[in-house]
Amino acid sequence: ALTTVLNTLKKRGKLQGEVPYCELLPEPKGRVTFYTEQEVEDMLNACADIDDGDLVRDCIKFAALTGARQGEILKLQWSDVFFEDQQLVFRDTKNKGEDRWLPITDLLMTHLKEMHANRIDEQVFDINKDKLLRRLTKHKPLGCAERQYQVVPQAHAQAATMLFAKGAELPVAMAILGHSSAKTTMRYSHATKEGMAKALATL
Repeated sequence: ALTTVLNTLKKRGKLQGEVPYCELLPEPKGRVTFYTEQEVEDMLNACADIDDGDLVRDCIKFAALTGARQGEILKLQWSDVFFEDQQLVFRDTKNKGEDRWLPITDLLMTHLKEMHANRIDEQVFDINKDKLLRRLTKHKPLGCAERQYQVVPQAHAQAATMLFAKGAELPVAMAILGHSSAKTTMRYSHATKEGMAKALATL
């Protein structure tokens, strides 16, 4: 940050001489939270104990089935869901503002049709970010660990982890998750005991 400030001052003629060298400190590794399928199921069940539980549960289930980010979920419109073509589109995504198309699986189709039958307006999820966060942090559902309250922001990580656990290839996982860098996707490809045992069993 300091180097950027100094370079900017230099370009604007506010700094004389050479920009001093600033040694970069190593950045800490980003924290990635992983959830098991059972933990996600526990979260879904615990939604019965919170306000707007059905709506929060729909958000969590959709995130786990698609790997969508919180912002993508909350911006999704019914006009972006194409039931006949069995696909949906996330508009203006985090990946350079591009649209990302995603196939609708059988499980997701069932979930979306149930939601569509009870729709209120054009918004697929009739809740905003602040309200959703309050629902996940204000209440303490029985049986949920503290780290599970942030489940919707972290469900992207959970879906990414499960894609690798179920054998998805790197390019496929990148496309589904909307990652432009393989390095980002590989953060979620940690080896599990079950995955290693399954791989060794093929030898």
